Amino acid sequence: MQNVFSQSKFEVSFCESGREWKAFQQFPMDTMQEDHETYCDLKVQQMVHMLSETYQFTKRELKNFFTVNEAQFIVGTFISTLYDPSFSAKELLIAHVEDGSHFDGLDEMFDVDVHAFINKLHRLTEFQAFTLIRMAYEYLHTYGREELELQMRGGELVAKVFGIEEAFATV
Repeated sequence: MQNVFSQSKFEVSFCESGREWKAFQQFPMDTMQEDHETYCDLKVQQMVHMLSETYQFTKRELKNFFTVNEAQFIVGTFISTLYDPSFSAKELLIAHVEDGSHFDGLDEMFDVDVHAFINKLHRLTEFQAFTLIRMAYEYLHTYGREELELQMRGGELVAKVFGIEEAFATV
């Protein structure tokens, strides 16, 4: 059987005074089109594709960089929190970890040395930090997460999302 791909057209609209429009305007394009609508369509497609590919590449780059407990700590800090890209992802991630330790005791809950963990986070690039935040949301918003967790061993789903292979290799 052949793989079938179906694409449906969707529209993206921006408020001309909004930050999304500014980002769209600033993003460099590697081609020009005479037709403005075609140009905008191609630009949005390219932006989405590039972001997705860079996200997946960075996830592979971070493979086995964290422990399951550290990944669960990160996830725990982003429950009921929205990400605002106007702040540095790295600074935001570190602030969340500090707050999660100080206010919620996540370091004790997940048995993580918070000072060593923060030092590890300081070594990340800005995009790696952004990717970690998105990975937390990927885990939190996995379709049927609760049911999947019941079928898996504790921490297995978070290990899968965060690319932690060693976690369950010996079990």
